[in-house]
Amino acid sequence: MALVSDFLSSMATASRERMHRARARTPVTQLLEIALNADQPRRPKFDSKGFDIIAEVKLNSPAEGELASSNVDRHKAISAQISSYNAGRALAISVLTEPTRFKGHLSDLRIVKGTTDLPVMRKDFLVDPYQIIEARAHHADGVLLIVKILSDDQLTDMIQTAKEHELFLLAECFDTQDINRIEKITHLLGTDGMVGINSRNLSTLEVEIERFAELVGSLPKGPKKVAESGLSTTDQIESVAALGFDAALIGSSLMRADDPSETLASFLTAART
Repeated sequence: MALVSDFLSSMATASRERMHRARARTPVTQLLEIALNADQPRRPKFDSKGFDIIAEVKLNSPAEGELASSNVDRHKAISAQISSYNAGRALAISVLTEPTRFKGHLSDLRIVKGTTDLPVMRKDFLVDPYQIIEARAHHADGVLLIVKILSDDQLTDMIQTAKEHELFLLAECFDTQDINRIEKITHLLGTDGMVGINSRNLSTLEVEIERFAELVGSLPKGPKKVAESGLSTTDQIESVAALGFDAALIGSSLMRADDPSETLASFLTAART
């Protein structure tokens, strides 16, 4: 496993502690029963025009601070954001459930799922198969896995658990080491699996857009290619589409937009033309 930054390491540790507390409250046998009674998972439907956007619900960013006012009712704020994402024709909704640095919550998955017909993905620092089942029990349709914080065995176990529960997958990579590791098990991701490149520098948390161009050629053939982090202008969206990415995951710029549906639609138009 590649060297993990202090930020990722601290987030993974906090995630594991949350998992242990959750397991103490709800044993895995009980959680499985809840998960098996959840609705049939939805699948991402990629557009024939060649580019899509996964729109993110993210209330806070460690790098950028508060993205949605804490004075606004949480349910109303999330529902309003999802309404815009529906209107803007997003591919799927990413929901950040990490509570300490991103102010997310597992219950946000249920809020989002009740407000959209689009697939809903849990984004978090997941470190144990229990959290995959937990995502399904809260009606998630997919999960994001951060390659760098998982060993090869953990990564395989997490992917297999997700597939057992019919969840779609986005494997997030930061460098060629991550890409080389996921390439060995690409076949496990499934026909709608995705591999993403996160352009954030883990030491400074600054975005390095140029890394999309540097790394896209190393991505495995087969899974959809996703550009993640820091994309905020139509020029940047045009650029990643031209590089061969199939989609972008966008959070902060949509959360801060005066009209997220209009911003989302303009990004899609720019990419598809």
